[in-house]
Amino acid sequence: MSDASKKPAHADPASLLAIAIGALVIAGIVYLSAQARQASLHRSQVGFAGLENWLDGNDIETLTFTGGGALRPDDIGLRILPLFDADLLSWDDDDPKTGAEILQQKTEFNIVRRIVNEKLTVAPTLVILPKWRRAVRTKGIAHPAFLIPRDDVERVQKQIANVTGSLVRPSDTYAETSVVYDGKSFDVGLYQPQFTKQSGCQPILGEDNAMLLGKCEYEDSEFWLLSDPDLLNAHGLKLGENARLARQVVADLAGDSRVIIDLTSAIFITEYTEPKRRSWSELGRFFAFPFSTIWIGFALLSALFLWRAWVRYGPIIRLFEDQPRASKTNSIDATARLLRLSGHDRELLQSHIAARCRILATDLLGPHRNPGTEPVGELVRIVARKSPELSQKLTRASSALQNENTDLSEAELLRRLDEFETLCERILHEFGRSSDARSIHQG
Repeated sequence: MSDASKKPAHADPASLLAIAIGALVIAGIVYLSAQARQASLHRSQVGFAGLENWLDGNDIETLTFTGGGALRPDDIGLRILPLFDADLLSWDDDDPKTGAEILQQKTEFNIVRRIVNEKLTVAPTLVILPKWRRAVRTKGIAHPAFLIPRDDVERVQKQIANVTGSLVRPSDTYAETSVVYDGKSFDVGLYQPQFTKQSGCQPILGEDNAMLLGKCEYEDSEFWLLSDPDLLNAHGLKLGENARLARQVVADLAGDSRVIIDLTSAIFITEYTEPKRRSWSELGRFFAFPFSTIWIGFALLSALFLWRAWVRYGPIIRLFEDQPRASKTNSIDATARLLRLSGHDRELLQSHIAARCRILATDLLGPHRNPGTEPVGELVRIVARKSPELSQKLTRASSALQNENTDLSEAELLRRLDEFETLCERILHEFGRSSDARSIHQG
């Protein structure tokens, strides 16, 4: 058998359905795995679930946002954006294969530079630089070996907006530093503290050569940069006066609006545009120029159409008007018109009577009728078998129409014709069609 004779193979619908379901299941597993990892990171020692509870307990409305919907920037006083990515230009900077490599992993949550910088422009944002490797979260221990290399954090710093400068770590152990905020002094406790140096931002906590928190500019927006996450994460809130300082700083930055801890890698906060409301006045635009020319043309065309129809056909005529005897009246009117056109032609009238009686006899007798008989006399004989009185009336009515008197007026002639038509309809109603009248003929 040749290849041309082979039927093309078609995919089995059941197989396609199984593949689609499998793809959905895999996508669901990947999504749930990412959500579980994100939640685990948020509740860990390096996460910010503790900050959310601390702020909520101090009457500062705080929400952890993991996606699933859009937020309006007007509802956000401050967005806290912690970074757990060691390179914003690479989706995954390392690929751990062993347990030791997993503990040394520097990136725990990928986010790209474009998304970070776009987030800065749509809502007031506090960006937090990364500091610890994955081992701190899994082991619960802060150790110098678990720090992300200084060069990697400095690279992330320079990838954020227009931030410049370098990163410094002045101590290898725990240190308490006194910072002044809003005229008050706070003892900030940090393990392996990290600061930015000459970043181009305005220092809020610290100084230009050792800035902990600064106010930066990007395009037409402002944002804040926190160099050390231990000031706000669950591990750092327990140290020194970090919790008290965090409460006051966040409250001042957020104002009276709520705080959002953003754990997403996409833009869920967008500029809100008030929807345009329609009004009835806008309907007038369809009647303004140039639409008005279309409406005028349509009106002229409609008027021309109606006028031409009226001239050619006259007013609409309803044949029967849904009234009793309407069809009969219409038939008489047609007969009267024939009479007027023929000038009361007696031959035409007699021909009409004969044809009417012939049709009625055929309706009563069907195939039993003798076509050679005189139609009026035959109809009279048929009717006389059942109703002599009706037969006599039919004889008188037909005789009145066949009268040779030429002095009859048109109105009198029409009256007699109407009487004759009425008798014909009565006979047909009482005798019925041929199947009912057959017994009369045979009797």
